[in-house]
Amino acid sequence: MHLIMREWLHTCKPTNRPANKGVSVPGTLHFRFVEQRAVARGVVWNVAGYVLGGLAAVALPVFLLRWLGRADYGVVMYIIGLVSQAHLFNLGLGEVMAQRLTAAASVGRLREGWAFVRAALTGVWGMTAVLSGLWLLGGPALLTKLLSLSSAQWALLEEVRWLVVPAVWGVQTGMLLAWLPIALRRPRWVAFSTFLQGLLQGFLPFLVIAWTSKRTPLLSAQAILMGYALYGLAQWVCGSLLAGRLLLPGAVGCLRSLLRSSTWLSLMGGLGLLLNYTERTLIGRWVSLSTMGFYTAVQYLWLKASVLLYKIYEVLFPVFGSVVESPWRQRFRLGQVVWLLLWGSVVGWGFLWGVWAVAEPWVPVRIGPTERRILAGAVGAWIALVPLTPVMAFLQGRGLFRAVFLLNGFLGLMQLGVTPWLVKAGYLYWAPVAGAGAAMLVAAYGVAKSAGGPLWRYWVGKSYLRAMVAWGLSAGVYLVWRSPLAVAIVVWGIALAYLGMELGGKAGARKRILLRQLGEVGWKLAQAALRRGLGPFR
Repeated sequence: MHLIMREWLHTCKPTNRPANKGVSVPGTLHFRFVEQRAVARGVVWNVAGYVLGGLAAVALPVFLLRWLGRADYGVVMYIIGLVSQAHLFNLGLGEVMAQRLTAAASVGRLREGWAFVRAALTGVWGMTAVLSGLWLLGGPALLTKLLSLSSAQWALLEEVRWLVVPAVWGVQTGMLLAWLPIALRRPRWVAFSTFLQGLLQGFLPFLVIAWTSKRTPLLSAQAILMGYALYGLAQWVCGSLLAGRLLLPGAVGCLRSLLRSSTWLSLMGGLGLLLNYTERTLIGRWVSLSTMGFYTAVQYLWLKASVLLYKIYEVLFPVFGSVVESPWRQRFRLGQVVWLLLWGSVVGWGFLWGVWAVAEPWVPVRIGPTERRILAGAVGAWIALVPLTPVMAFLQGRGLFRAVFLLNGFLGLMQLGVTPWLVKAGYLYWAPVAGAGAAMLVAAYGVAKSAGGPLWRYWVGKSYLRAMVAWGLSAGVYLVWRSPLAVAIVVWGIALAYLGMELGGKAGARKRILLRQLGEVGWKLAQAALRRGLGPFR
């Protein structure tokens, strides 16, 4: 595969860039128009499939809150969330598979690309076996201790113990094979796949729960888990039809290559899972299960809204992953899309608040001050993600997975540091801080790429992460007064910062840089504590 990419990168000359600034190439304007029209058509099909299939998926948490109550809903969705986000461990495997399949299709060697699909299935099904075994060994008991659940809620976990296994298989398989039509640029198949996901994961469980007279947490969990299992089976059948053959595991040699390339993305997925469930566990254990239930519902709706951005990213991914298109063309396209989404985020902020002002009286859930803070944070986080969507597509399409990991790790560290105080103290209004940090990162990326890669690594590895480590440590010191879990959060933040410095610095200077920066942070914290302690004597 690497020989294919190297061959085309060195032999294909870009025909869409003028040789001189004052000279134009015939057909360039028409080529750009055709390419942009194809991308726009793909976005429309993808978003249309998501909207059609996602209506019931959006209605599901609202009505479940009303039928089950916040506490039971929080417990049910805690289990469902673990299942639905199990694919994050294989996040890199699917995207690297799509990148290899796109590259093979662009040079007419699609048969070699299917070997990567079979290899990815081998890795995904193996991970499914590992996760299922861990759940069956001690999953319900661990969740009961983490959330201090009652005996009835523990019984619910025991009832769905075995049903979790096919649901995990369905999510892992379905999310992996959903990349096939995206990598092959089949917009109608992409729309159908997205619609199928919304139908089986949202609409079907909603009908089952709505048509029964006894709406219990057990029935809700069983219906949603069965929907996940059916989704995986349907995607496997659709993928086999698209490939023209029965897709089965194999190609272990290609699996090693996929695992090497997907390490950073898989680590990013694991950090995302840790972030989500640290948030929920903190709120459920030290605030209340009722608040955790409402927070989970808002997070679910926020995730559905962010997937709209992801649908744009999915269409852009094969464009940036093609080995035929020149890097100049891709940077030009990236700049256009970033500016479009930046303006869209400004307009979208006002639009979302306007929609909420109209819809709030009709929502069948009581909205108090705490709930308003949670909603404000969700909207702010969504706006912060808007300009990052094309940057993610560009970085991952070009195979720059370490930069993607750093970007997501920074956002995750920031959100995780805020979460333990946000419910009672109202720190969800810190979402604009994440937005400002994201804007800084986008601007720095543009400046650094024009000056060369070393400047980008130096800037991220030192100045930016040093500021974030200082912020994380100060947040951790505050949290130690309220929760012993804060120590683990701060340790995780330091480990993430060290990883960023390891990527950005030289091999012999990593530990020295880390110690010097931690010393500077500690000295600043000591100065702040001394000033606060001597304040009454001034």
